Amino acid sequence: MPTYWSGAGSIVKFTPTSGSEITGISNDSWGEDTEARTAEVSNAQTGNYVARIGGLEDASGSFDVVWDSTLEPDAAGIKANATGTLKQYYGNSTKYRTRSVIIQKVSRKANVRQGELRFTVNWQLASGAATEA
Repeated sequence: MPTYWSGAGSIVKFTPTSGSEITGISNDSWGEDTEARTAEVSNAQTGNYVARIGGLEDASGSFDVVWDSTLEPDAAGIKANATGTLKQYYGNSTKYRTRSVIIQKVSRKANVRQGELRFTVNWQLASGAATEA
């Protein structure tokens, strides 16, 4: 019977290429998209209709984090153009996905009504396939 992972307790860990693992990332959510970059191979033999073949695989995603005094993104190495290893944990389990990523964008947000600061990190695949542990 399959194990259904709960989103509760999900965490992410990021290790910059030139640094140590950043712990204490209290995130609300993380997401990941994988896609194939297709190539058009249309010609007269395809009846002038579009024909495609599969190409390179790519991945991108994001995670949302509570921004507090113990985790200032820039000081921790979570900034645009930073490369490193991202671990995305499945719920509150010890299972996770690891990817080599480059941080594309860090957005800081203030929620005045809830009185909290947050940041969202958008990343893209740097190289290689995901591994699961």
